[in-house]
Amino acid sequence: MLCPYCLEEVKEFIQTTARNSKAKLNTCPACHKEVPILYADEYHDYPNVIVNAIGFTQHGKTAYLTALFYELWVRRKFDDGFFAMALDDEDLKTVYDNINRWKKGQLHDANPKVFPRPTIVRLNNLPGRRKNINCSLIVYDTSGEAFLDADGLAEYAHFVQKAPTAMFMISIPDIKTNGDDVAMEMKRLLNIYVMGMSKLGGDTKQQNLVVVYTKADLLQEYTKGDWQDLDKYLKSGWIHPELKVARENFMRNLRMASDRLKEFTAKCLDAHQFISFAEQRFRSVRYSMVSALGAAPDMQSKTLLEKANPRCVLHPIIWKIVKSVLEPRKRGELSSTLLD
Repeated sequence: MLCPYCLEEVKEFIQTTARNSKAKLNTCPACHKEVPILYADEYHDYPNVIVNAIGFTQHGKTAYLTALFYELWVRRKFDDGFFAMALDDEDLKTVYDNINRWKKGQLHDANPKVFPRPTIVRLNNLPGRRKNINCSLIVYDTSGEAFLDADGLAEYAHFVQKAPTAMFMISIPDIKTNGDDVAMEMKRLLNIYVMGMSKLGGDTKQQNLVVVYTKADLLQEYTKGDWQDLDKYLKSGWIHPELKVARENFMRNLRMASDRLKEFTAKCLDAHQFISFAEQRFRSVRYSMVSALGAAPDMQSKTLLEKANPRCVLHPIIWKIVKSVLEPRKRGELSSTLLD
């Protein structure tokens, strides 16, 4: 069993009773932190999906995770009994604080460079092709400064080692604004990650990679002409509108969008070395694009100029669920159950 706080694998959590109370407690035998009762008691019914947003400062990691909470709690409506829930008081407060700030149009300050307490969010009855899916998202968010070099990653973001799937958050507009070369910065982040993982004793060849282009609503200069389908994909969630007719086309849609974004990475960004580097160092590589806000905010006041309208924010998480939970089962004795 994985402790979400110290990331140690333990045989079981220690059950006790709170002093002067009949309330049950579960603690980790390694770090002695209290673990949510529901996390421990229903551990084997809800496979863990570690959500590790990796990227440089101001590349939209926190905004993306806030948009994810908003999408799961408020906007997402399925007909199959889907709902999201928190597992303890602190996680519930984190989710609601984020959503309430979001509704008021307020943005977060940069995260401190510390090892963060994760927020655990449980997904119940996520629609699947043959049966619905249950899982727990263990969401880590830390400052982009932790990814400036391999030593920082090893010290402040060592949760990446436990994730079967890494998620790179790359803001092309911010790289261009800083006057840097997009392909070189993408390769730099990848290089830092591979070196950091080696320092932690990990092997990226045992991981999958999901490359997420953030702030995609600001990519108009790229998504013209031959790339208009990517702009339409961002707005509708479907790379080809005719795929939307049948729900079983959902994973086909994500795969086609990923292939198109890989082509975009090669031809528009000229990031050929990044593609080769990633494909040789990871088990698999997929691509996605998201807009956490839907439009550019006012950075001076740190407020949204219009109501937040997240786009495609669930798609990278679906990739993480597929790569972290369903495909390993398929390689074993269970078959994939997502919309495949």
